[in-house]
Amino acid sequence: MSSTLPERFSRTGPPPINDARVNHPGGEVRQRADTSGALLSLLAHDLREPLGPIELALSMIIEASSPDTAEIAGYAEANCRRMQRLIDAVLWAMRPPGALEREPSDLAQIASAAAEIAQVLGTACSVVAESCDVDVVPAAMRDAIASLLDCVPERVTAVLSVSRVGTRAMVSIAADGVAWDQALACEEPRDRRSAFVLGAAAVFAEHGGALEAHGGTVAGWIPVSA
Repeated sequence: MSSTLPERFSRTGPPPINDARVNHPGGEVRQRADTSGALLSLLAHDLREPLGPIELALSMIIEASSPDTAEIAGYAEANCRRMQRLIDAVLWAMRPPGALEREPSDLAQIASAAAEIAQVLGTACSVVAESCDVDVVPAAMRDAIASLLDCVPERVTAVLSVSRVGTRAMVSIAADGVAWDQALACEEPRDRRSAFVLGAAAVFAEHGGALEAHGGTVAGWIPVSA
């Protein structure tokens, strides 16, 4: 027969109260951080849900409107897509470890898809891509590259390159006027550019690689498929 609660207390003393908070320094801070992270993830999902219908409605307005109205609606549609990518970056950062499965992919195709997204949003870029077999989460890598392209200023043409160097698949973006190294040196996001660069760096790191910046070029690498 199991002992009563008072009997167990008399033999062992009362159990510790909230062990993580009392016995481990910083436990309460971690607990609050976990709660905040869960709320942020929930908020990001709620913010993202209406963006799809908004984007669809804007595309219908563009098709049925005069050129002037279509231009304004097109600008709104582009920013809607930009918001979707930003929210996706938040959701990527808040995901549980190992929650997304990698799959065999061609990094050149992923980069080309990212370039198409960037071009729709108004970024001028050319693509020079060599086929590279990699194991990645395709959507995450595509959005990471597209986010880097989104850092390129207007009237600047970016050159997106994909190549294989030994056992590494390399992605580089060359664009004048972008302080890649300053954004990458930030310990935490300070503006949209640093948020996109740091988010991309996290994606490359998650895939076993890294992101580096030199002058007007930012370059990332991940291992090629075994």
